[in-house]
Amino acid sequence: MFRTHRGLARWPAHHGATGHDLAATSTWPAIRERARAGELEIHIADINCYTPGGIEECIAGDIDALSPVSWGTGRPDPYWPAQACELLLDVGAWAGDDAAREALSPAQPLGRLVASILDPHAARPSPGPARTTEASQWRELVDTLTARFRVH
Repeated sequence: MFRTHRGLARWPAHHGATGHDLAATSTWPAIRERARAGELEIHIADINCYTPGGIEECIAGDIDALSPVSWGTGRPDPYWPAQACELLLDVGAWAGDDAAREALSPAQPLGRLVASILDPHAARPSPGPARTTEASQWRELVDTLTARFRVH
């Protein structure tokens, strides 16, 4: 994780030689070379911004804030919940950890809830008591994810 674009652009030149998965890619030497020359430009497309935070609160309280109908109203990214799930699943697969895949399975309460949120044609969850179990499961997945990050 990098706090700034500049930090990301500088890391390959100074600290990114070895010890990570990117070092094994065929393009890594070229990236390092450009970073060392000060020619590496970083462009992060909106579709590559993942924000799993805030979803827990919506699950526990205002589930409609995650509804496809309300996406784009106050959220910078209309794919916010879908991308958060994608991030959790991808990082879990990379780490060899099935917890996210299992929790987000349609056979599980959190998975059914997420599926109903992501599918605009699915039956909406009925109003009712707070979904504290599902919110807690989401929080656990996010905590596991962020524990894997190293901030540079």
